[in-house]
Amino acid sequence: MKKASTSDICFANKVVKQGNSYCVRIPKGVLEYLNIEGGDIVKVIIGRDDTEVKK
Repeated sequence: MKKASTSDICFANKVVKQGNSYCVRIPKGVLEYLNIEGGDIVKVIIGRDDTEVKK
C-alpha cells in the first residue's frame, strides 16, 4: 500500500472489552497504509454505525 501521511480512513468495527477498557480493533493494513506504529498518537472520531440493524 502507498504511504499516506494526512489521509483519513473510515471503517466500522465492534467495541470490545479488554480489561478495564473498551477498544476498537484497527485493521493492520490501515496502520501500515497510514504509516502508524504502536505508541503513535492518533485522532479518533467515534459514532454509532446506524447502517447495521440491531437484533
